[in-house]
Amino acid sequence: MWYLIRTKYGNEEHAQANLERQGFETYKPLISLEKITRGKLQTVVEPAFRGYVFVSFDPKTQSAFTVNNTKGVYGLVSFGGILVSIHNHVVDSIKKTFEAYAHSDGFKAGESVRIVGGPFDGFDAIFSEPDGTNRSIILLSLLNKNTSITIENKYLTR
Repeated sequence: MWYLIRTKYGNEEHAQANLERQGFETYKPLISLEKITRGKLQTVVEPAFRGYVFVSFDPKTQSAFTVNNTKGVYGLVSFGGILVSIHNHVVDSIKKTFEAYAHSDGFKAGESVRIVGGPFDGFDAIFSEPDGTNRSIILLSLLNKNTSITIENKYLTR
């Protein structure tokens, strides 16, 4: 089972490293963003859930006390003092979602893309913008007219 820990602000990486050193499996989804830093547009990688890290352990064999008292950890998420567990399939789904998001990362508005698969297989298009985590909006030239369509990211390549 997975659990969610709250970390001290900006200490996600530190808490994750300390937990892994103790033998715990952790997962911290990352997201790539474009931010203006010192007047320049830069791509930065940040935790998707600022202040939180997933940790997998069995409270019957491993102590929640150990997790709670790990350096960088503020505490395990609980309601009314009862730990909230997260099923493996939920974390697997989150992992797949972020992998799909990472797959679309790097396409810039106006960039030429090729569709591989689906009804428009082999067509060239222009990338417009991401539409959520699994899809993107592209401009497809049909009958000499650009048409905006939404397509799954797995069908796009350079």
